[in-house]
Amino acid sequence: MRLRILYAVFFVSGFSGLIYESIWAHYLKLILGHAAYAQAVVLVVFVGGMALGAWLSSRYSERLRQPLLFYAGAEALVALTAFGFDQVFVLASDWALDWLLPNTCHGAGFCWSNWALAAGLILPSAVLLGTTYPLMSAAVLRLGVAPGRALSLLYFLNSLGAAIGVLVCGYLLLPELGLPGTLLLAGACNTAVALSAWACSPFAQWRGHGRRHAQPSRKRLHPHASRPRTMVARPQAGHVPSTPGAAGGAAASFGLVTRFGFSRLVCPAPCPVPCPAFKGRAREGTTIAAGGP
Repeated sequence: MRLRILYAVFFVSGFSGLIYESIWAHYLKLILGHAAYAQAVVLVVFVGGMALGAWLSSRYSERLRQPLLFYAGAEALVALTAFGFDQVFVLASDWALDWLLPNTCHGAGFCWSNWALAAGLILPSAVLLGTTYPLMSAAVLRLGVAPGRALSLLYFLNSLGAAIGVLVCGYLLLPELGLPGTLLLAGACNTAVALSAWACSPFAQWRGHGRRHAQPSRKRLHPHASRPRTMVARPQAGHVPSTPGAAGGAAASFGLVTRFGFSRLVCPAPCPVPCPAFKGRAREGTTIAAGGP
């Protein structure tokens, strides 16, 4: 029963994660001037931030006694960033127009400061989202599930939730709730995920039923007893790690090119940077929906 709950939890986590990616693109195009530029920044920061978060959490997930608690904490932090993102964006955009852009951008063309600001707004959430898969994988594997089935099913459910989240966000939530309302709904999903993960953790069961029900007894080995050795096959340097990296880079490049192409097809004329309607639309964020270039 606990395993099924964790699978459902990770499905909902993927659902809300791709909602954030869709919403961030709508927000950041107000800073960068065009949806294609915003989608490029979101894709790079989202994938790169998730890679960084996964790398950091994978270094410690095996040593954590209760990885499910850390997973719940990561989801709770994602929810907090979602609840405050709209207010932070409005303040950051006002500061950018009043001081940052006039002092760092001169003339039309590329300006590094607004790109850096756009990336900095979403990087913390992307890193937190990246920590979820290693932590959830470690928690599920400790329930005695076969690694191949557990990891593949987690990835499938998370990706399925992400695909459904994109469709629901673009065609239902944004037209009905706007950007801030959709962010609040996604944050509520992450809050429910965090609470469910905490309820399934051994810590919560220990608090409710006593420590003897949460942690199995461990037999101590004799000081002179030989410990079993685990044979780990080490991949050849430069071959196995580079293969998924090259595949991921090709997939991200293809996604970026197709997004840029469709954006040019639908909205061929980009706004000047910064966009003339940038400040007004940022302050009216509560009414922004899915329209515009």
